[in-house]
Amino acid sequence: MAGTKTTTEHLVHVLTEKNEGDKYTEIIENAKHGVYHDFKSNATMPKVKLVQDLGRFPELGPLRNDVIGGMYDEPADEADKAMMRKSLEEDGATEEFINSLGL
Repeated sequence: MAGTKTTTEHLVHVLTEKNEGDKYTEIIENAKHGVYHDFKSNATMPKVKLVQDLGRFPELGPLRNDVIGGMYDEPADEADKAMMRKSLEEDGATEEFINSLGL
């Protein structure tokens, strides 16, 4: 099922369990700090970055495929929605358009 897990919690847990010899520590730390989160990241395409980072380790292929399949696509929380609303308002979007997006 797409979008049922988070990068900041679930991915950290999965990688921590597999992290023999600290191989995945950089990815774990990035995940903990929201680098791969759909809305909290400063990266333009956080999931592309995550797929690339996981791709360095062939044994993480199934996890990488889960990311590609959308299993780690986080929904927007209220703070994210407020940020998107503000950005759209600043860009001149109509109230009708903003409401149509559920914001």
